Amino acid sequence: ALKCDLFGSDDRGCTPLSLSLPVREGFKPVSSKSAYASLKDETMKEAYRDIENAIYLISSNRADNGCFELKYVRLKSSLAFDQIYIVKEAVLADHPEAFWVLGNYTVQNNFHDGNYLVLYSKYSASEISAMFEELNGAIVPILSRIPDEASELLRETVIHDALVDGVEYDFEAAEADDSSHDAFNVYGALVRKKAVCTGYAGAMKMLLNLVG
Repeated sequence: ALKCDLFGSDDRGCTPLSLSLPVREGFKPVSSKSAYASLKDETMKEAYRDIENAIYLISSNRADNGCFELKYVRLKSSLAFDQIYIVKEAVLADHPEAFWVLGNYTVQNNFHDGNYLVLYSKYSASEISAMFEELNGAIVPILSRIPDEASELLRETVIHDALVDGVEYDFEAAEADDSSHDAFNVYGALVRKKAVCTGYAGAMKMLLNLVG
């Protein structure tokens, strides 16, 4: 386990996640970071990069909310709270595969180090690894539907149809409006086969990125 920089806090350990998505032979995956590109200044982009790193480092510590903390992210004092929210949302938009990262977060402060961001996962590192294997198992059959040398339009159509035919809209989760529910992420869409709009959109983006 890595030792997290907790800015004067304790010395909890963080487990780095080593995860990879399947590749469809004949197509080159792309890394689309349009949300990152939309950030307005370098301070926000720097915070994005720090958060991007932190989402793959999971602590064994449970917070008061019962969730596992991710690696703490030091924040520049010049970042306003609305900017912190925008950056956090940008990271999650560009990384739909990070299904374990919850939407809620806290910004904390100590006199020695200033502000830092705490993100949460409701799953442990070992649970995430097992769930990621399930996710990959659901991705491979969808990618295998795409014909060799398929055009961009055909790739998009095949993935669209797979989601429409294979995923049920989760009305119960939508009414509860609980973003910690897996219906709001790609795991819910592709493994549990039930999702709301956010889960559909994340799955679509992730799958399209895998086939260029």
